[in-house]
Amino acid sequence: MEVIREILNKIDKGKFHIKPITTDGCGKLRRKCDGYVTDLFNRGSDVVFVFHDSDTGEESKIVELRKDLTAKVMAAKPRGRACIVIPIQEIEAWLLADEDAINGSFSKLSIKAYPNPEAVDSPKETIERLSKGANSKPRYTNTTHNRKIAARLDLDKVYKKCPSFAPFYDVVSSL
Repeated sequence: MEVIREILNKIDKGKFHIKPITTDGCGKLRRKCDGYVTDLFNRGSDVVFVFHDSDTGEESKIVELRKDLTAKVMAAKPRGRACIVIPIQEIEAWLLADEDAINGSFSKLSIKAYPNPEAVDSPKETIERLSKGANSKPRYTNTTHNRKIAARLDLDKVYKKCPSFAPFYDVVSSL
């Protein structure tokens, strides 16, 4: 959620108000998506984004996930705009798209550029592994550092390297 909040802030400070609904896992989101979407529109939302990590790069599974979420959103009979966003692998792939944002969030860290971060298995664990210091303990903790890295993101890099970012960015930019 903090990554999304930081990205929205970078696009247009203060324009967006977030009414988050967080679930305890993707299974619950898939089961109750239509109810969540209905609730958000009933609470006055004009646009609803449904985020769900794909946890895979396998196209057939991503297509199946998108189809399932689309059916759930349509069952909610949205009274506004709804956008399904499926970060390939994990949302941390978006962070991995900008090595400067990661390197700038830690002292003495110099990770290489990833031309296709969505092809990296387990981007969260990759960032953790790359952040290990001399004592072999990782400095990166997603709950602490994702927000800091997202605040430094060059959104053009993310847009160019992560096709899953485009639907979110395009909808937000059009508002």
